[in-house]
Order: sequence, then structure tokens, then C-alpha cells
Amino acid sequence: MTAAKTLLAAFLAVFAAAFYSVRPGLATAPAVPAEDRGREVIDTPFATSSGGSRAILRISKSEGLWNFMCALTGREEGDQRDLAALFDKSRFNTADFTAQFNLYSGVCRTPELWSKVSMAAAKADGLAGFYRTLPRALARSSADPAAAARKAEAIRGALSRFAPVYEELVWAPSLDKIRAVQGKLAGLSRETDFSALYSSAAAFYRSSYKGPLLVVLVPVPGGGGGSQPLLENIFFFEIPLYERSLDPGQLASSYGVIFHEMCHMLYAHKDAAVERKIAGIAGEKRGSDWAVNEALAISAGMWAERKLSGGARIWNENCGYDARTCAYAKALYPLVAQYLDAARHMDGEFFSFAGQQYRLLPLPAGEETPSEGTRPKPSFLR
Repeated sequence: MTAAKTLLAAFLAVFAAAFYSVRPGLATAPAVPAEDRGREVIDTPFATSSGGSRAILRISKSEGLWNFMCALTGREEGDQRDLAALFDKSRFNTADFTAQFNLYSGVCRTPELWSKVSMAAAKADGLAGFYRTLPRALARSSADPAAAARKAEAIRGALSRFAPVYEELVWAPSLDKIRAVQGKLAGLSRETDFSALYSSAAAFYRSSYKGPLLVVLVPVPGGGGGSQPLLENIFFFEIPLYERSLDPGQLASSYGVIFHEMCHMLYAHKDAAVERKIAGIAGEKRGSDWAVNEALAISAGMWAERKLSGGARIWNENCGYDARTCAYAKALYPLVAQYLDAARHMDGEFFSFAGQQYRLLPLPAGEETPSEGTRPKPSFLR
């Protein structure tokens, strides 16, 4: 090769790298570092502060496997169609294998059991650790420890059958992509000083919560995903992996979703005075504050997302919730954003405005306020 050709090749390589760096949705995801390749848990801080990390972004093979098994066995209820479709087209889709689905479907559709297994999977240091701690997790609040042990053994047996399927269809082909999403989100958290935004939200809610949020990124090849349950301080976030997974708009949306769920966690630990004021707005019946809780989190998530988009995103009639909740969030947003910008806590002025706007809302269908149980969850919990 001549010197001129060598120089031209080098220029084109640099140009391509620059081109794709500003158009991340078009680029191939970078390869996972060799030291991460064999790991079953990969953690990245979601911004840090002097008080330590406020959130951890985790890729967990054990949680991904558990999510995959529930996606397949709960398919008749419409859960996670992309994962089910991936299996349907695979060599594993045989009568012998699918005959097992009915044996395990009840596990995923029992909310308390699903929650316990999900939390154990998210906290585990790998598949071996998950299998080892599962009996303790199920026995912790069980009146029959022997029955809990048998159930744990049955779940471990089921997971061991699904493990090689998950490895081939999801984990191995998705690791580079989900690791790239994790890295990009971590970069955005530093760019926006997530710790400062977290502090503003904690002040706004007058929250006593001091610990971190664990965000488990669950890979879903294709354009689907979307189940986003929050269990205590663990957020299970299905990440759709497709050609636009690394687009700035998609990443900003994911960033806003994480902030939204973090606000639900802060809301659960709000000051007693705030609790009384919200009860005065929405009533004291259990779950009556659902619209307030969601509208505040929607507004805060939008505020965080706009820190990345520069305010480019506009409201539309469908914010992902019912029309009543979306209308309330839209009404509250300007004041919520003002308070968050100033790290100002909810006060009399805020509650007066929030109460006034709440009274303008139409009554929920059947004149009943949705309960906390109507928040988005995997369809097999609905």
C-alpha cells in the first residue's frame, strides 16, 4: 500500500469513528471488555457524590434468566412478546420443552413469590449465588420453612432448564449491547450531575431515604420490553435492544424513567407533614394518593429528561398513563420544575396549587381512585 493510500485509510477510520460517535444509534455496540466477558453481574455507578453512589446500574444474568423464564411461561397473558417470539423461532421450541411451561407458570403469576425471587435474583452475585440464597429468601417470611425449601428447589430446577436457552438466545448475543447502554447512561449521569438532581428531588419530597437505588437493566432483544416494577429500592428496567437503542432520544427517555422511579422511592419515605398535606388533597383511603404520586414522578422524570434534551421534548396527550393522571402531571409540571431547580421542598404554596388542580380533575371511572396496585407491572402480576 502506498503512503497516500495508508494516509487515506487512516483518515477514513478517524472520520468513521467521529461520524458514529455523534450518531450512536447507527453504530455497532462496542465489545464488552475481556474482564467483563465471563462475569454474571456487571455494576456501574450512576453518578457519584461525596456520600457515595446514589444509584447503581446493574446487569445481572440471574435476574435476566428469571425474567426470561417468566416471559415464556406467562405468554398467554401477553407478557414480553419479544422474548417469547425469540424463543418461538429458535431450535429450543420443541414439544418436550414447551410442555414444561405449565409447570412453572404459577410461580411467576404469584405476586409475593415473584417479588421474593426477583429481589433475590437482583441482589445475587451470580447464578450460583442466586441458587444458594434463594431458599433463605423464600423462607424469610414463610410460615412453613420446609414448604419454602421445596419451592426454592423446584424453582432452581426450572431455572437450570432455562439457563442454556437464555444463554444462547439472549445473554450471549445481547451482552455487548446492554453493556453499551449501561455505559452511555452512566455517562449521562455524570454529564447532568445526577447526584445533584437526586439531592434536589430528595429535598422536594422531604424524603428521609439515604440509601442508593439499584437499577437492574434487563436486556430484551427487539423493540419491546417495558415492564418496569419497583420493589423497595430495586428498579427492574427492561431495555429494548434494537437499532435505535443508543440514540440520544432513547437514552434520554431511559434516564427520565430511572429518575421517575427514584422519585417513587423518595415518595415512599416522605416526611409525615407531606403525608398529611397530600391526604388533605386526595383523601386518606389507602391508595387514594395514586394520582398525586404518579403526577409528581411523571413531572420530575420529565424535568430530568429535559436536562438532557434542553427542553426540546413537548407534552402530548398520552404520557403513558390514564388521561386523568396525565392531565394532572401536565398541570403540576411548571411548578414542580421550578421547585426542583431551586432544590425547594414542598410547602404551603405548592400544596395549595396542587390541591386546586386536583379538584379540577374529573373523578376516576366509577368514582374510585386507582389503588397502588394499578401501577405498571409485568402483565403476569396484573
